[in-house]
Amino acid sequence: MGEAVRKLSAELKSAHPDVPWDDVYAARNVIVHQYFGVDQKILWDVLQEHLGPLLTRVRGILAGPIEPAASAGS
Repeated sequence: MGEAVRKLSAELKSAHPDVPWDDVYAARNVIVHQYFGVDQKILWDVLQEHLGPLLTRVRGILAGPIEPAASAGS
C-alpha cells in the first residue's frame, strides 16, 4: 500500500487532505526497513483501528470524481 501511495499524483493527494498519505508511506518504510524493530502489538492495533476507515475512504475516492465536490466545475 505504501508503494502505491508513493506513485499517486500530488494533485490527487492534495485533493484529499483528509487521507494521511504521508503516514501510510512512512508506515511502509518502518515495516520494510526495521522489521525486527516493529512492535507487533502496535502494528496490529493500527491495522485493526485504522485500516478499515482508510480502505472505506480510498474506495470512496475511487468511486467518485478525482476532484473534491466543492471545486468541481470551478
